[in-house]
This record gives sequence, C-alpha cells and structure tokens, in this order.
Amino acid sequence: MDEAPVAETPMEEPAQTEIPKASEPEAVEPPTGGQAVAGLAAPLMRYSVQLSDGSHLAGQIVDLVLDLEGASLRYLAVSLDGDLGAAGVSGVPIPWVLVTIDQAGGLVRLGVTVEQLQRAPVMDLSIWPDPLDPQWEAALQSYWGTAGMSSEGS
Repeated sequence: MDEAPVAETPMEEPAQTEIPKASEPEAVEPPTGGQAVAGLAAPLMRYSVQLSDGSHLAGQIVDLVLDLEGASLRYLAVSLDGDLGAAGVSGVPIPWVLVTIDQAGGLVRLGVTVEQLQRAPVMDLSIWPDPLDPQWEAALQSYWGTAGMSSEGS
C-alpha cells in the first residue's frame, strides 16, 4: 500500500522582539521629599544625613528595613560615628515616617534631634533583631512617638 505523502507545513519562526535602544535621559529636576520615585538603595547610603535642627550627623546610613509583605520601607538604620557612638558598631533604626529624601541635594533629612539620637535605643548593627517583632517595633514606635503613623508617601 502506498501512503499518501504528508504535506509538510513550514515551521513558523519565533517572533523577534526588538528591545528598544536606550535614549539619552532627559534633564529633569529630581523630586524631593514625599514624592514617590523609584531609586536604588546604594546611592542613598552615600547621602549626607541632616537632623531636624540642620546639623549634620557624623554617622552614615548603613541599612534599610523593608516590609516585604507590605511592600514598604519601615526603618532607616544610621551608624553613630563621632560623639554619638562607636563607629561602625552601634546604630539606630529610625522609623521611615521620620525620613525625607532630597535627591537633588544628596541629602537624607531625619525629623529627629541630636538629643533624641543620643537617648535612642542603640543596637549592634551586626546582630539585627527580627525587625517585625511586635515587641521590638512597639518599643521603637514608643520611643520615636510614631505609633499609628503611616510611612506612605515618604
């Protein structure tokens, strides 16, 4: 028995998706403060830190605490260099609601005073507690007076 020839259908080539070439970025004035913008954490770590009285913190930003479930930033951790503490060892978690970012000035403004930082709960930055532990969070919120405040939009 002769079999009828099977007509071959040409295989379709996968569609080529062209990736658009990056264009030169437009010069724009970077937003500041509570305006929602995307940004990378690495540059933020190099920003100067200014306190509410306009003075600059001798320390630096060393970490961010993220709430992955709620998709939000919770705390900014700063080291306490100079007169405020031992360099690179101790630090203070600052509730994000007290933080304002000035991208144009490369500045992080903290709504706290030197006196508040000097009395703030200090932690060993190499041994973080569970940042979402209710007792730890309640103690920080009590100290900073941020209980019930939302960090949305900061």
